[in-house]
Amino acid sequence: MTDNPRPAEEDNDPIVAEVHAARQKLLEQYGGIEGYLLHVRELDAQRHARARDLAEQREADEAQASKSVTMRTPGKRVKRIRYIQTAKLIVAVDTEMVIPPSDSSEPCLEPETVALLRDIRQHAEAGDIPWLQSRGKVYQLIEATS
Repeated sequence: MTDNPRPAEEDNDPIVAEVHAARQKLLEQYGGIEGYLLHVRELDAQRHARARDLAEQREADEAQASKSVTMRTPGKRVKRIRYIQTAKLIVAVDTEMVIPPSDSSEPCLEPETVALLRDIRQHAEAGDIPWLQSRGKVYQLIEATS
């Protein structure tokens, strides 16, 4: 019996010879199997870091795209004051409304304006007066004293 577990026909196969030569070159380049394993671990860590960076960049790009993609409704634009009222506050906000050519019966709000008005309502309910003052005029209820 021979100590070589490979069949004799592998010894003459040029592909097998090329694989063995490449293996030998890698082992010499990295100082043996331990050096090569260390190199593979470093490559794996770099791949994971790159994948994480790409995922973070994709999330940032998607967030930016959702903010920057606005479809403006065609039509005449008019300014109107909208009032948001809570139990203690009223906020007067200048808004831009659109009178679409397909239905000129009344001005409409665009989705971005609706989202802004929602944000204003949430901040008004929370009593965030400095934030509200940066968006419009704020009127505060003052209880009468008896």
